[in-house]
Amino acid sequence: MAKAIWNGVVLAESDKYELVEGNVYFPPESVKWEYFNEGDRQYTCPWKGKAAYHNIEVKGKLNENAAWSYPDPKPAAKHITGHVAFCSGFHFPKVKSRGNKALRVSSITNRLPPARIAIPHFSIPRGTVLKAS
Repeated sequence: MAKAIWNGVVLAESDKYELVEGNVYFPPESVKWEYFNEGDRQYTCPWKGKAAYHNIEVKGKLNENAAWSYPDPKPAAKHITGHVAFCSGFHFPKVKSRGNKALRVSSITNRLPPARIAIPHFSIPRGTVLKAS
């Protein structure tokens, strides 16, 4: 079970998440959309496509552009259509690895404060690139 928690509130929780580039992507039906509104950050990933950013407001505290999704991704990322990932500052209780042997962490995350997603057997800081030998 993966959870994204911010300001003491569970914003997403699911057993059916996807791990992509070191980020946990939650299916849209697992997200508590009442805390989300449209963000203004713009980014286009070379292989995933155009990202949609979301602001999150919990208990009167605003976290701007704190989550993103790919509503209409490129073919290589169709499996994360509409799924939501979160920037740093979120608490992710341990996430089970499901056989992902190599994770490439997106360059956009290098501009964000450091965060870690705990995966049993290893933890990958944002900004790290792992290459298969």
